[in-house]
Amino acid sequence: MKAGSVRNAANTILATEIWGSQPAVQTDSLNGGGEKVSASRRPLNGFTVASPTRNNLYKVPPNGTFYKATLNDLGKDPEVNVGASPTTLLDWVGRNHGRKKRDSQGYDNRLSNFLFVDATSRRNT
Repeated sequence: MKAGSVRNAANTILATEIWGSQPAVQTDSLNGGGEKVSASRRPLNGFTVASPTRNNLYKVPPNGTFYKATLNDLGKDPEVNVGASPTTLLDWVGRNHGRKKRDSQGYDNRLSNFLFVDATSRRNT
């Protein structure tokens, strides 16, 4: 993909870290059967719905309502309920760096790495 073809490229996240604990990023299998599978291949997004299909937005009916996730939708410490269905898939972003410390609202305040598109650097190949 050519970097110039990505709109708002400097703000487009291509990749991020997930939690160091694999069960933190598991979900129900798309094939049924009830077993949990890795969801690390699924795209993260900043949207959610008010239903039990939160981590399966593709199951929301056409008349379903999506909304932008807010701070209140984030788990304060998603590692506490490992494997639970998150309110927003943003909870799958690992907070892996730094000493585990809570902010004034009780959120795990560690950092994560993100990989962005850089449309400004071009190389002739």
